[in-house]
Amino acid sequence: MQQFTTHVVERPEAAVAYRVSLPLSRDRRGILVVIHGHSRSPALAEAFADTAAREGVVLLVPFFDIEEFDDFQILRGTAGPRAAADALNAVCEDVGRRFDLAPRPIALVGFSGGAQFAHRYAMCFPQRVAALVSASAGWYTMPDAYVGFPYGLAASADMPEGIQYLDDFLRLPVRVMVGENDSRRDGSLRASALIDETQGQTRLERANAWVQAIRTVASCRGLAPAISIEILPGSGHSVDQAIRKGGLVWRSVSFLRSQWGPETHDESVEASD
Repeated sequence: MQQFTTHVVERPEAAVAYRVSLPLSRDRRGILVVIHGHSRSPALAEAFADTAAREGVVLLVPFFDIEEFDDFQILRGTAGPRAAADALNAVCEDVGRRFDLAPRPIALVGFSGGAQFAHRYAMCFPQRVAALVSASAGWYTMPDAYVGFPYGLAASADMPEGIQYLDDFLRLPVRVMVGENDSRRDGSLRASALIDETQGQTRLERANAWVQAIRTVASCRGLAPAISIEILPGSGHSVDQAIRKGGLVWRSVSFLRSQWGPETHDESVEASD
């Protein structure tokens, strides 16, 4: 198994606080960025730690504090539109300088509110992302050029220039995951007439609607759809269920492996992760 060193960098040294775990081997296959949800729980990042070690990838975990980044899911911060996305860009650059990592696109994983951030970040900066796993997002930015961000792609107060690199995003390998039982309209689920009408009533419906919309737009633009959906068995809207029963970690890594360099070990990810 790969050995790691873990470093915690606090503000104001970095744009946001973050934790990074680095393989001791110089043969680092890639960078995996795990985004927390609205609760800021470390559970998802902790679940990926052992797997990142086995895979020989850098594990980067930014922390968006609630005082400055209460709306990080739509990329906003108190500094303005896209502030949370810009903070992740700054963190990636800081990690590169501080730990002598060559710049490369990141593998990006998020659950719930973290999945909202992750897919919107990838739409905004597809050139910075190697692949995306968006798990159990509450709602999505639809590929609609006539609706303002964060509901669609058009310019708005939350994205003054709009989403500009749609074709690059459509080429990006994307895996959407959602629990087979994630069909409750709980208090944390965003509800509005626009979202309900265009995306559906539940996270399960909305995940399927977004995947179909991305596929349709890609095909209309002459691009092969690079998005797919995977249903997590035995899982509702719970990161613990998604990890333990749904196999979120090993399913994610199985998808992301093709975006990383050659393996430097003999271990494989086990379904028990």
